[in-house]
Amino acid sequence: MLIAFHKPYGVISQFYWAQVERVPTGESLGKLERGILIQGRKTLPCRVWLLKPQPELPPRDPPIRFRKTVPTCWIGLELVEGKNRQVRRMTGAIGYPTLRLLRVQIGDFRLNDLTTGKWRILNERERGLVLQPMRRPASVGRSSTSTLTPNTRRARAEPRRPK
Repeated sequence: MLIAFHKPYGVISQFYWAQVERVPTGESLGKLERGILIQGRKTLPCRVWLLKPQPELPPRDPPIRFRKTVPTCWIGLELVEGKNRQVRRMTGAIGYPTLRLLRVQIGDFRLNDLTTGKWRILNERERGLVLQPMRRPASVGRSSTSTLTPNTRRARAEPRRPK
């Protein structure tokens, strides 16, 4: 199954919630949506939005760093590629370091009831939801500024050819 995520013939979207320092501007989120340069490579376009309402999650153990004068904000991201530490590097590159990161959905399969650090074997229907390429997700959040439609996402998300 790992091969299907890393070398897909169809693209499988992955959704994340990231708690970042400060509240990102629309311009900063636009940079992420268009793709940014990290480690010498440009990321593929993605969808990014501020989560409204902000999720209330149990505290993390160990706790994240807390600063009284610096607010935090939760953003949602939909990626079609999954490089090592990509979300953290992307948010850091635009000046909003990630404090906490959660994967909330893979393909059409939501990870709602799966607690941190736990796993389980998926049934046949759930595997179909995970491996269903290029379908619009169950509403995780929508970006009002997103310019990516299913057709443009498909065209831009083709695997990169070696130079």
